[in-house]
Order: sequence, then C-alpha cells, then structure tokens
Amino acid sequence: KDFGGASSVLALDGLGAADAALDWAAVNFVDCSNIGTIADYANFIYAAGAWLNSAGLVLDKGFGTISIETSLVNTGAGLTGIRFLNTCIISRRFRAIFSAFVVLAGETGIKVDDKATTFPNNQSFFLFNASFAGGGTFLDGLDETDNQVLIQNTTGIPNSSDVGHYFMTGNAVATGTAAAGAGVFVKVAGVTVSGASISKFTQTANKAEYIGALTSFFNITASFGASSGNNHILEFRIAKNGVTLADSGKPIKANSAGRVESGGTFTITQLTDTDFIEIFVANNTSATDITVSDLRVSVLRVP
Repeated sequence: KDFGGASSVLALDGLGAADAALDWAAVNFVDCSNIGTIADYANFIYAAGAWLNSAGLVLDKGFGTISIETSLVNTGAGLTGIRFLNTCIISRRFRAIFSAFVVLAGETGIKVDDKATTFPNNQSFFLFNASFAGGGTFLDGLDETDNQVLIQNTTGIPNSSDVGHYFMTGNAVATGTAAAGAGVFVKVAGVTVSGASISKFTQTANKAEYIGALTSFFNITASFGASSGNNHILEFRIAKNGVTLADSGKPIKANSAGRVESGGTFTITQLTDTDFIEIFVANNTSATDITVSDLRVSVLRVP
C-alpha cells in the first residue's frame, strides 16, 4: 500500500547489468498514487498481480523485455498507469497479454512520450488478449496504425491491421513498353498516392514496402484502366521484389479505340520485412507504349 506519504513506492535501477532482471509474481499495489521508477533492467516480468487504485509506474533507460501477464491495472483517479519516458529504449519488446486495464475518465492507461525512440523495432509494442474499459485515455502517444504497434484479440481499443493501399487517377505518363519490346513486363509509371488507411507499409510511386515484424501471407488486388494500340492484348502482373508473379497475370484486350476501361488482377503471396509489391504491364501484341491512366492497389494480410 501507499507508504504513508512517501514520494514513491519504488526507485529501482538495474544499472544496465546484463543479468539484471525483475521477475514478480502475485505482487499487488493498493492505493499507490506513485508506484515509482524502474530503469535499466534486461527484463522486467510482472505476472498475476494487480494495481488497485494505483498508478505512476515510470519506465526509463534501457530494457530488453517488459511483460505484464494475467494481471489487472486499475488506474487511480486522474493518474497515468504506465509511462515510458523519452529516454526509455526497449530493445526487444513490451507486451501486455491476458491482462485487463480499467481506465476511467480523466485517467490514462499507457503513455509513450516518444514512440520512435522507445520502440526502435517494428511491432515491438504488443497487446494480446487484453481488455481496456472505463472511458479514459487508454493509449497516449501511439495507436494501432503505428509500425511499432501490434494489437491482437484485444477489446476496448482498435486492433492492428497490416494494410497497404495506393492509387492514381488520370495519369498521362507512358510506361515504356515500346522501348522494352513486345511481351516484356515493365513497371507501371506514374505518381501514386497513398490511401487513407495505411499500416505496416511505406509507399512510394507504385510501390508498397512491408515493414512489419510478422512474416505472413497477403492478398494483393489491383484494378486499372489503360490505353495502347487498337485491339492490343495487354497483360498486367503483380510483382514481388521486382519479379512478376505469373499466377497474377491478367491478359486483357484493348477495344477498337485502344482503351482498357476496367480490368483487375489479384494474387496471394508471402511477405516478410522489406519485401515490396509493384504492378507491371506488358504489351503482348507489339512494341507499343502503354499508359496506365488509373490504378488502385491494396495489400491486406490474410488473417
């Protein structure tokens, strides 16, 4: 319990020792308005415990892993349960699993002062089978769309999705299939724009690069409109790391005005960190240029 007006319950510093670790089981904090600071431990594991009307755990300096497991965090009135200072660096992961956070109005559950500094690795802030309730500010300083965050099977807050999405409309830049020759696939040219909902991807012109930590299968779809020679057969393919995927090939015939008004293709492929997706096209009829005027691409992780 709160120690009779003491400024904090804890003031622990592992001094960065390689074997410095805290492993706490069934430790409860009751009516502790300032739990205090823990700093510079290789690991801090907290299991089967409870914070009852308690808050103010401050994490500082370096950690390998911090884990909260099968525990209850019931934050005190007007307080912040857990705060990562901007000088705190997590080299492996923070995880809260099978745990409940009760955060009422005016309270904050978890606050991260500088997500880029504290979580240098993608998807190293991990919530799994947790629950958040009470109407307060559950997360402050990061959310499910950030590349540092992985939230799964957690209630009360949005869960993470791995989503890439880009598009272009009214493009007039030719792709260069004339110079490449008939039947040669060339990356579609033009300036693409990122969609509104992007997570775990970075995107440049006709390129979505995966930066998530989980190797997974992804469903990739593309729709397009293009122009070339009259009645020419154009073939679109999805490419992974610059290599076209034959199973995604979609030949489509331009009309008598040389237009493909609407076409589409898709595939499923596995992506790991730094793999990237692009759209290529070939003119299978002749060495005639193709201008892809409209393009929409989505990359979604298969659940």
